[in-house]
Amino acid sequence: NSLVTLGGGGQIMELTPEKEIVWEYHCPYWGKYMKLNYVYRAYRYPYDWIPQLDKPKEVAIERVDNNDFRMPGAAPKDFNNVTKVPGTLGFEFLKAFSEQLEKAKEKKDDDKQSKLSKRLETLGY
Repeated sequence: NSLVTLGGGGQIMELTPEKEIVWEYHCPYWGKYMKLNYVYRAYRYPYDWIPQLDKPKEVAIERVDNNDFRMPGAAPKDFNNVTKVPGTLGFEFLKAFSEQLEKAKEKKDDDKQSKLSKRLETLGY
């Protein structure tokens, strides 16, 4: 099994080789000022901490090439493979929106900054 930490989502889980969730934990502690529940790191307890169980067979895992950022057996990189979902906005929209906001900040146009910021909030950003 694999221990997976999704730090930005405050989640820790154990997955079987068939990708079934054995258990999962969601951090219930949220920041006071920034509503975040990040977790930094998780560790698996050593086998000898649970003497009632037999030690399972360990399987070595090949080291991942961080430059390639692909797990063994994963599909090849395909940056042109994009799934469009009707009614959603892509990253291009956010990039253009943030560029408009930066220009308004440079010009010290507080009214435009306020309008753009409110528009982003209504979109859920």
